[in-house]
Amino acid sequence: MTELLGLPVVSLTGTMQEYNVPAIDAIIRGFSDFGKNCFVFDLNKLVYSDDTDLKALTEILKSSSKYLRIHVVCSGESRRKLKEAELDKRIHLYSTTDELADLLKSVTSMDEI
Repeated sequence: MTELLGLPVVSLTGTMQEYNVPAIDAIIRGFSDFGKNCFVFDLNKLVYSDDTDLKALTEILKSSSKYLRIHVVCSGESRRKLKEAELDKRIHLYSTTDELADLLKSVTSMDEI
């Protein structure tokens, strides 16, 4: 795990498959369990084996947004589909980590994002 201007960053790579869902859910819930309320989820290098895998990830994000603010970095088709999924206002989408870093540099409080 790395950091981006003080925020923890979880980067997923490889192919997303249904059996990955519990592990991803556990990672996200771990942030809440350890008192974190915000993190970056970099999905730019994640490949989906089919649409059901992206839908499963979307459901994890939706259920996690009740207690976490999640900054999701993704592009292409996955970004388009996540935008269409009507995610909670606590989930923010960015095309690149640079885009998110620019925003983080411009805010005075993490509550602003």
